[in-house]
Amino acid sequence: MKKNEVAELFEKRTGVKYQNWIQALSVTHNMNNKKLLPKWLALIILLLVMIICGTCYSPPNDAIAQQERFIRNHPLWKEQADEILNKDTRQLEKYDKISLLLSSIIDLRKELHEYNIPITIQSHETTTQYCKRHFKWEVITAYWNPQKNYYDYLVAKHRKER
Repeated sequence: MKKNEVAELFEKRTGVKYQNWIQALSVTHNMNNKKLLPKWLALIILLLVMIICGTCYSPPNDAIAQQERFIRNHPLWKEQADEILNKDTRQLEKYDKISLLLSSIIDLRKELHEYNIPITIQSHETTTQYCKRHFKWEVITAYWNPQKNYYDYLVAKHRKER
């Protein structure tokens, strides 16, 4: 195509006199942007959709039953499960409340580990604790297991214990 032919077609399509390709690109870009929704309108629509469609988290209906199953199946609490579950925690002494905290875990190798401090780490976090059962410092890493709906713990000897 010749320059005159391009200039005529461009002027016919846009209504602007053709000067050079940079000016043509700028005019075409501005024309295409006018056809889209303004950004603020798109953001308002997106926000409304999120508010309307968004739902709040609702815990499972059997949350208390899950906790009771956990206590009844825990290796340290199996024998005491009925006693623990029937206690009113408001009437417990401080010492009794502390003993109810989770301070032992079973790792992926099905080994029991007991600690003085409850394990309060999230998925992919690591902590070091002294194991009362093995009399060693251990590195504990938690991994969330969605199939079982609880944490799996990977326990390894601390590097100074090797």
